[in-house]
Amino acid sequence: MQANEEIIHKLYTAFSKKDGATMAALYHKDAVFSDPVFPELRGEQIGAMWSMLCLQAATLEIDFSDVQADDQSGQVRWEAKYDFGKPPRKVQNKIRAHFEFVDGQIIKHTDHFSF
Repeated sequence: MQANEEIIHKLYTAFSKKDGATMAALYHKDAVFSDPVFPELRGEQIGAMWSMLCLQAATLEIDFSDVQADDQSGQVRWEAKYDFGKPPRKVQNKIRAHFEFVDGQIIKHTDHFSF
């Protein structure tokens, strides 16, 4: 497995275990994250977001597939299933993620999904 593919696998495996600290450690200190909910997070904000999502997720199921990466970039398709709101309702997000890597860490992560 290519090294950056391994980083992607580690990220989503940690997410499925609700391990925000491991997720945060995979990002470069100057990383940028964006998605439709969090349009621009930088550095430590990214780890804080993952930790918050992991802590708040009473129910969480993460599946990922089609991991592809080379020395500079990568992509994956992933799906999150969880309960949200009061009363809880089932949510299913299908996401396409794109990554850029530097020095063995994620420097840019962009998630694309529809509400």
